[in-house]
Amino acid sequence: MKAVNSAARLLNIMQEIIEKAKSSKKFPYALKSCLMEIFQLDNGMESELHYKVGEIHYLISVVREDVISLALDDEEEFLKPVNTIAKIFSKYNIDSDATKLLTNDEFNTALIELKFCALAIKNERNESKIDESALDQIYNQVEEIHNFSLGVELPKELKLIIIGNLETIRKAFVDFKIHGIDGLRKAIESSLGSLIINNESIKKSDDGRNIAKKLFGIIANINQVINLGKSGKELLGPIINNFLE
Repeated sequence: MKAVNSAARLLNIMQEIIEKAKSSKKFPYALKSCLMEIFQLDNGMESELHYKVGEIHYLISVVREDVISLALDDEEEFLKPVNTIAKIFSKYNIDSDATKLLTNDEFNTALIELKFCALAIKNERNESKIDESALDQIYNQVEEIHNFSLGVELPKELKLIIIGNLETIRKAFVDFKIHGIDGLRKAIESSLGSLIINNESIKKSDDGRNIAKKLFGIIANINQVINLGKSGKELLGPIINNFLE
């Protein structure tokens, strides 16, 4: 199951870094290599890598804000691991050796404490987790349609619209680790808007219309998993019917 709240997402990222450092056969093993694997970045995407580091720092600040917003009696205890991770992570750059975190007792203690922080947020907000297998299936559908769209003959402008929407959704899945449900919600709302605006252009192509229908199916599936809300559900029905005409 995928974690929903900010502390759980931060914990997952830190644990992934630890796991990749453990399994690495390279010593030293640069943090850069860890993050490129975690966020599916290709060689040469240096600027995107630095952006991800910045987003991790942003996520740390979100965790801190979320803890403070709960006004817990033992707030300082829950802020302690967040501040520790912020302190340690701030000393690392993309070329730092990630394997050193394996023997950093302060860091590993903070990860244990962060689990309790994530649990506290979960309990206070009465939140549930997201079905990871369901999201994985949807992500595979996105990849399948993306690959199909790259190979199919479509007018250039239409192809850019469809590929752009698929890449927006795909990126939201990869970045779920940082932005969670909000990132997915924004991606499908953006795609819905794009499909509405380009409705007539898409309908002029049979292939374009078929791919759009599949995109609607993906949006509907994401909506069901993350519970987008009434407004999203009300929009889907009329739009899909319009494309079926």
